[in-house]
Amino acid sequence: MCHPTFNLECPTVESAFGDESLLELSIVVAAYNDWLALESCLGSIAPQANGPRFEVVVIDDGSDITAPERIRQWARHFP
Repeated sequence: MCHPTFNLECPTVESAFGDESLLELSIVVAAYNDWLALESCLGSIAPQANGPRFEVVVIDDGSDITAPERIRQWARHFP
């Protein structure tokens, strides 16, 4: 998960997976001030196993509220 307001380095596909050819799917999630819904969404994606290799991209559509730390912590789960 990479988001400019999270102030985290955005990993490249190559650095996250070692080989960009292994990435099979991008999951793009748009958010606007609804951090509970975003957390629920990320929580439902997190336990996926035995499926295609994927990345999660969170796009903030100009939220007025800064993302709470618990949301920013998802960046460590989805490199």
